[in-house]
Amino acid sequence: QVFKEAQTEITIFFIAIFVHAVLFGTYRIRPLVIKANKNISQDKVGKPEKNAASFPAAEQSAPLVRALKAMLHRSAETEEMANEIEHQLQASSGDAITVLGVALELLNKAANAKLIAATRSVIKARGLALTPRLSELLLRGYLTSQCFSDFNELFAKVDQDGLVTPSLALLALRASLNTSDLDAALGHMRRLAVPL
Repeated sequence: QVFKEAQTEITIFFIAIFVHAVLFGTYRIRPLVIKANKNISQDKVGKPEKNAASFPAAEQSAPLVRALKAMLHRSAETEEMANEIEHQLQASSGDAITVLGVALELLNKAANAKLIAATRSVIKARGLALTPRLSELLLRGYLTSQCFSDFNELFAKVDQDGLVTPSLALLALRASLNTSDLDAALGHMRRLAVPL
């Protein structure tokens, strides 16, 4: 009995080492941002923009990104950010989901839990359907902010909607390891082992 328990603990330990190497090593499943053609995505001084999404989408998201950066800088509240997002979407000619996704991509790690909550509030108010990519960006925001309860709530919704991809399962695995929830981590590992 003691030997079996020790064997289980050692197995979990080696799994954790493997997962840590995958998540925090140099291994990457895919880049976070699709880079645009260098000739198209150039700013006024002629330097290619870093982490640029497709040029038209980035151009349509630019006013929203500028407004949100200023609001994040002054620590604006969720409701104020939600109002600004809605205002910018009404003024934009682009698809709302695309504009939101590109804005979150461009803001990257600057996005905090309040911004993610504001974005979700606008999505819900407009009756928009999440996409796997937008779900990933929202979940990354919660993970970066270490808001694990919000992460788990959103992941459960994304899972219920059938939007879970390997990259989302990997984010969920990472969140489980951060909260030391080994049962959930093993569950996510099993999902990664089986094609989604």
